[in-house]
Order: sequence, then C-alpha cells, then structure tokens
Amino acid sequence: MTIKEVEKLTGLTAKSIRYYEAKGLLTVERNEGNSYRSYSENEVNRLNWIKLFRYLDFSIEEIRQLLDKGEEQVKEALKDKAETFAQNKNICEDKQEMCLSLAKDYKAKPEIIQEYNETIEFLESDEIAEIIERLKDVGCPNLPVTIISTMICLGPILWLAVIVALLVGIEKLISPKNYLFYEHQPIASIVMIWLIMIPVILVCLLLCGKIFKRTREDLEGINDIVCIWNHLGKWRLAVIFLWLVGLYCCVTSVTFVTEDSIIYRSPMNPAGTTYGYSDVEKITTGFGDKTFAIAEYKKKGNFFYQIVLDGKKITFHVPSVNEEIERYQEDSYLELEEFDQKLFSLGIFKTASEEGYENCDLDQQFVERFLRIIRLK
Repeated sequence: MTIKEVEKLTGLTAKSIRYYEAKGLLTVERNEGNSYRSYSENEVNRLNWIKLFRYLDFSIEEIRQLLDKGEEQVKEALKDKAETFAQNKNICEDKQEMCLSLAKDYKAKPEIIQEYNETIEFLESDEIAEIIERLKDVGCPNLPVTIISTMICLGPILWLAVIVALLVGIEKLISPKNYLFYEHQPIASIVMIWLIMIPVILVCLLLCGKIFKRTREDLEGINDIVCIWNHLGKWRLAVIFLWLVGLYCCVTSVTFVTEDSIIYRSPMNPAGTTYGYSDVEKITTGFGDKTFAIAEYKKKGNFFYQIVLDGKKITFHVPSVNEEIERYQEDSYLELEEFDQKLFSLGIFKTASEEGYENCDLDQQFVERFLRIIRLK
C-alpha cells in the first residue's frame, strides 16, 4: 500500500505517519522497483495501535516500549494508565474505560482496533451531547435554545477553522508554481501559533463561563479579562488591527525553494526577492547543542541547514514539501539532500559539523542522510 492509502485506512496524515517512522515506531520496506515505501497490513495495524496509544496520553518513548512488549506487560500498562485517569478528575472517564476495554481486547482483530479509532473521532460529538445535558440541568427552557447554545459552544472551533482556512488560502496564494519546499522563519512559526491560540483560548473561557453559569468567584479571572477588554474602548480596534498585522508578518516570513531559485519573502516585501542558487554566499549545517532554546532547530540533536543570502541567514529545519512531488512524500528530508547537492556542484562554501549527531532521536536512516549532507564538502 502507498502512504495515501494508509492515510485513508488509519485517519492519520502522511506527516504523522512519517513522524512515527522517523521516531522508530515503524519500519517500512521499500518497493524494489521504485524505492518508494510499501506498507503492509501489519504496518497499518501497528499505526492504528500507535494512534490509540497517543490518544491515551502515552509518550512516544512509552509507545516504543509497549509495541515491543508482550501481551501481559501491555495489559498491565493499560490498567496502570486507567488508574492514572481515575485519580485525575480532569481526565474524561471515556479514556479510563477505553484503557480497561483495550486491556481485555488486546488480542482483538484489526477491525476492532479500527472501531476504537473511529470512536475517538466522534468524541467531540459526545462532548457536545454532554454540554447539552448540562445546559438542560441549568435550566435551558427548550430544545431551540439548547441548539443555539450548542452553536455558541462551537464558536471557538469555527473561529479556529476560519483562521486555518485563511492561513491555507494565503499560503496557496503566495506559493510560487512548481516550488519544491518552503519553511517559515523559526521565530515567525512560534509567534504564529500563539497568535492563533490566544484568542481561541479567551473565547473558550468566556463561553464556558457563560454557558455553565459559574459562580462569581469561579469566574473572577474571566471577569478580569472582560473588564480589561471593555476598558480598552476605542482601542479595541487597534488591538485587533495589531493582531492581524502580527499574523500577516508571520505568514509572509517564508522562504520558497524551486528547481533553480530561492524566493525570500518578508512582511515588507510579500512578493519576495528571487535569488539564484549561485547567489548563496555560505552554508552552515549541523546539529543543535542547546538544552533550552526558543528556536526549535537550536535544541540539542536537531538537524539544521542554514544558508546566507544577501547577508540574511535562512534556516531550514523541518521544511514543508510540495505535496504534488511524490518522491518527497515518500522520503523525508530528501529535498534538503538534493538542494545541498546542487549548491555543492556550484562550489558554495560550507561550514559543517557532525558534533552532537548522537543526540538526534530520529530514525537512523535520517541521521545517515544528515551526515551525508554534512560530509559533502
């Protein structure tokens, strides 16, 4: 099976599947004819288990150990997790029940495991049903009012959906034709996440407070937020404007790589400046060495590939590839290796270091690719 077929069977994205493979949770053989990954039913079943374990809050390292353990050890781990959920009042009871049920059905057929995953996909609907029940308990007079209140509850979800759709639309709009891959500047990616999440969190807090009619003491923090917002008065439009400007700056801080050019875009120049490969002044590549760092690529063991263009440092850490290029879908980080080979053929000066490669927690095949990039000089 191809990765697209596996996506449909498991409900996982290609990016998630490659991530689990990179983390060593999955070993996939390659088709001898075209070197693409070829997935078997066993790998699909393994991915379904990984998806279940992730939903049940097991870490990547815990999942790696569980997949290699015997039946009794896995059952014991599931029961321990159920006990953890039982002790934590903030965890939904459905996770506790699912752990206990899985402990009984551990040797179940793949179809049963698939049913568990389909159940997870409907959990949001179950949560909405629970909200409706609570609304009835606090005195919603009739079904229409309940439906309207439920729609209000969905406000944050719709808000997030609109933002995501907006970002995808902008991305499609500014993407050049036939690009190979792109990456946002490191700080821009972090800021963009916060710009999206902060309003969503605030709206969720406000709606939950109103819907569940909490006491004044319970809503003290939320009321403070409302009070601050109300006192902004005419400045509220300025705050919204600044938020939109911040989002725009993050979205336009991106670099695209095509077959023969590098397009550097910034908030001041959203159309971008196009450079040839020969305009690259210097390459620096290696592994991060920081225990703590805001920029992800600087963290210990993380591979990075940095170029200098017109005095500007552009860093590639986890590029987003063109989904229409099949070889990139099937082979992670191939785009960086091909890019490096082209720059090498032009004689671009490179500073590279293998130091810290042993701290990279990706699969060995990716570490070897990184080392090939580093050693090509």
